[in-house]
Amino acid sequence: MLKEAVIYPWPSYDQFKRAFIALKVPDDDLERAKKNLALQEMKFRMERTPMDGQANQMLALQQETNKLYYAGQLPPNNLLNPLAWAKFIQAWKNGDFKRKD
Repeated sequence: MLKEAVIYPWPSYDQFKRAFIALKVPDDDLERAKKNLALQEMKFRMERTPMDGQANQMLALQQETNKLYYAGQLPPNNLLNPLAWAKFIQAWKNGDFKRKD
């Protein structure tokens, strides 16, 4: 039987205590801005990363559910939807339907 070994990165407990007390945790505006930018970078990468197996399965199940939701009847028609008309008119004003010759 071997005796218990306790391993510390510092030679003594007092040196550990001094290093721990001297540790400076940055929490200024620059560090918070860096954290926020990291979140934006993660969102950017998430949007452009292809789907994995689980995401593909969820998409397939959602499409099947949507198809079964209107089984035996017609899906809704956006002909009388005022929001759809507003988007259409705005796209027309923006020139989204012009030919690009």
